[in-house]
Amino acid sequence: MNNKYRIKIFSIILIALFTKCDTDAQKSDKNIPTGIWVRSGYELSIAVNPKYPPRHITQAPDGTLYFSSLDSEIITCAKDKDSDGYYESLTEYHKAKNVVYYVLWDDGEIWFTESGAIYKTNDTNGDGKADDVTAVLPNGKLPDGGGHAWRPLLINNGRIYTSMGDSGNISEEPNSERQKIWSFDMNGNDKKLFASGIRNTEKLVLRPGTNEIWGMDHGSDWFGRKVGDSRERQPITDNNPPEEMNKYVEGGFYGHPYIVGNRLPRYEYIDKNDIIELAEKTIVPEWMGGAHWASNGMMFYTGDNFSSEHKGDAFVAYHGSWNRSKPGGYQVTRVLFENGKPFGEKAYVKFIDEDYKIAGRPVDVINDIKSGGILITEDGMLHDNNFIYRLTEKKK
Repeated sequence: MNNKYRIKIFSIILIALFTKCDTDAQKSDKNIPTGIWVRSGYELSIAVNPKYPPRHITQAPDGTLYFSSLDSEIITCAKDKDSDGYYESLTEYHKAKNVVYYVLWDDGEIWFTESGAIYKTNDTNGDGKADDVTAVLPNGKLPDGGGHAWRPLLINNGRIYTSMGDSGNISEEPNSERQKIWSFDMNGNDKKLFASGIRNTEKLVLRPGTNEIWGMDHGSDWFGRKVGDSRERQPITDNNPPEEMNKYVEGGFYGHPYIVGNRLPRYEYIDKNDIIELAEKTIVPEWMGGAHWASNGMMFYTGDNFSSEHKGDAFVAYHGSWNRSKPGGYQVTRVLFENGKPFGEKAYVKFIDEDYKIAGRPVDVINDIKSGGILITEDGMLHDNNFIYRLTEKKK
């Protein structure tokens, strides 16, 4: 899903309201906003009250958080200096030249992506600011911009994995470097195609104990418009196509833009000469989420706060729809796994109520080293909350 253009003006106004994030934040209000549902037996608390709406997040082994923000060049560093669970110290770790999308801690370094570049940084003098910044893949080596400008980043076994989504909705661009996952060596060389047929996967993760690369790919929009769906009256596209939880394998093709879900052709390509061959080679999703729910973040649980049956299950952050007749998504779910395969899904935190009133738009989820629970970013696109939440299990 992509609502970038519809919220762009609002986003710019929202960012303009904030000043430079270079001092400790105030502990003014740590109460959970109204309208948020939490599964019985679990509790939600505010871990960070940022000055900038948080997007993707990473955590160092000492618990320090680093996160990107909505339409911002700033990477924020958050520290819980008194170890009370609330990150009261917020500093500007780095200000990039362009909007920062993804951040990743790896082997003592903070990596980040812009739409068309990948960098690694170090804080060599310990003052909380990046003073050693290296362009591993500088601008000009990667595609950028377009309708899906977000760039994920994964490092595994000495290789960098990254991708760039469709320039539009269902663009046919086979000769482009978009709609593909690429890998590079740690110096940004030895470029290799890893997988293709990707629409918009904003985060790549490893399943614990394996080298399997997983991600949530956004389903395309307006499925059915060619046969009569119109805006706000869309019985077909409301529930099609699904969000896709994919296990990405080397050489794999995942269907986009021609095939969705369980090998269903898009109407626009139904008469394509090789549509059957494309369907046959499409790797179907391991799991499918709600249509247009905008699955921005994913993780596998490895902590020790939740009961043991959670280990190895996935959690997904659904940012929420923008073009369904009734909104969908706006929640964090647990996807249950058995023998490396998903078999069910249930909500753990909902930012939408039964009357479709929206209280938040979750973006990313990660394991929380300090509490053993999980951290959830929420970028406040529809309000001024923009917190980072902590979800933990209540102990009897």
